[in-house]
Amino acid sequence: MHLVDVLMAGSVFAIASGGSMQICSATALQAQQLNSRQGLEQRIEQDRLQLQTHWRSSGATDCTSAASQLPLLAAAVPVPTGLTREVLLSSDGQSVQLRWTATADPALQRQRLVSPAGMGVCGLAPASNAIEGLQP
Repeated sequence: MHLVDVLMAGSVFAIASGGSMQICSATALQAQQLNSRQGLEQRIEQDRLQLQTHWRSSGATDCTSAASQLPLLAAAVPVPTGLTREVLLSSDGQSVQLRWTATADPALQRQRLVSPAGMGVCGLAPASNAIEGLQP
């Protein structure tokens, strides 16, 4: 083999190795970002479930005023780290809009429109057993 052939083979090998390393590092970075995003999405879901549990345990029975109480009750539940939470009363006063935003990635947002009746927060008065002859 000539010296020129050896130098060309070495340079081709070096370029191929460098390209392979860039692909591997890009893949690892994407996997890390995906894991981070999934962790934030799990925190959002856990916060939603904590809010819902807290609201259900509040004991509200009047659906007309329950929606206005939800933002006040939500303030008592701590926001998970890495997230911001907004609880906004709708214009009709019958529902609440929940909005979560990741502080590290503002493009990651989740929104929910919830009503107290739909979540089972209000109207939980004890049922009567005297409905159409229903026996206990």
